[in-house]
Amino acid sequence: MASLLVHLISYAGISGCKEKFQYIERFLSAPGEAGSVKGRLLIPEGVTPFPGEDQGGRENWECLDPGDLSPIGCVGEKDVKHMSKHVLITGSGGSLAPHVIRRFTQAGWEWSGWDRKGADPDDTDACIRYFKEKKPDALIHLGMGHENWSGLLARLASERGIPFAFTSSVMVFGNHMTGPFQPGRVPEPADEYGAYKLRCEEAVTRENPRGLIIRLGWQFDENSGGNNMFAQLSAQAREQGYISASKKWIPACSHMAESGEWMYSLLSRGEGGVYHLDGNSSEAWNFYDMIDAIRVRLNLPWELREDNSFVFDQRMLDDRCEPESIPQRLGISAADQNLKP
Repeated sequence: MASLLVHLISYAGISGCKEKFQYIERFLSAPGEAGSVKGRLLIPEGVTPFPGEDQGGRENWECLDPGDLSPIGCVGEKDVKHMSKHVLITGSGGSLAPHVIRRFTQAGWEWSGWDRKGADPDDTDACIRYFKEKKPDALIHLGMGHENWSGLLARLASERGIPFAFTSSVMVFGNHMTGPFQPGRVPEPADEYGAYKLRCEEAVTRENPRGLIIRLGWQFDENSGGNNMFAQLSAQAREQGYISASKKWIPACSHMAESGEWMYSLLSRGEGGVYHLDGNSSEAWNFYDMIDAIRVRLNLPWELREDNSFVFDQRMLDDRCEPESIPQRLGISAADQNLKP
C-alpha cells in the first residue's frame, strides 16, 4: 500500500465520507496553531483527488507510511485513532501533570503516564522496552529520578526523532547569586535539589542537544493540594497560625495552568534549549504583597507577618515566554488592591 500526499479538502466530496471527513478535519486541526496546521493523512493507493480540487498547503503536511491502515477509500474512525498523536509523561501523578495533560488533550493528543512498576527508572533495559512499546510522538519528563534516567529518556526521544521536554527549576540559581536570571546565566545551585536538577539538565543536553529544558519557579494552584505554593501557604497558616513573608523577596513563580499552556506551546512548536518560565518576571511582585493580594481576592483567613530577613530577586527572565502572573490569573491588578508590585 502506498501513501499519497494531498490536501484534506480533496476528499470532502468522496461518496459516503462526508461525516468522516469532517471528523478527521477537526482532529487534524486541533493540534496546530492558527495558520500553521500540520496534520497527518494517510491515503490508500488508488484514491486520488478529484480533478480541479485544491491541493495547496503541501508544505504543511507530512507523508507517512500507511502501516496497518485499512485499505478503504476514506479514513474511518479506527484509522483516526491510529493516527492520533501520543504524548508519554513521567510524573503523571504529580501536581503539575494534570494541567499539562489537560492542555494536550484539548489539542487532540492522547497521553499515557510512565508506569514505574512496569519500567523501573533504574532498569535501563526495561525503560528501553517500555519506550519502544509506547511509541510516543512526544515525551515530557516531569518525574523525579536519577539523572541517568533523564539522560536515557532524552536519548530515546532523540533516536526516535520526537520532541522531548524536561522540567528543571529556578533552584539551579542559588540565593547567593544576584538576580534576575537570563537563560544564558551559568547556574550555581546552593542546595542538593538545585544541584540535582542541574545534573539532570547536563545529562539531557549531553544526550539530546535539541531537548527542551524548562526552568520553573514555585508553582501555584488554588484548587489543588500537593506540592504547590497555595497548599504550602495554607498549611503554614493552619499549623503556625500566620505566614511569614518578605517584601525583599521577588519570587520566581507561575500559575500551573499557565505552565501547562506554555509547555504545550513550546513542545508543539518543536522548541529546544533552555527556557525560563516565570509568571512574575515582568510584574515583579514581592512575596508579601502577592500573598496579601491573593488573601484578599480569595477571602482567605490568613494572617501575614512581614519578615524582610530574606532578600533575593529570584526572577527568571526570558522574552520568548510571557506567562500571565498569578495575580493576573486570579483577576487581580495592583490597582484593585491599592498595591504597587
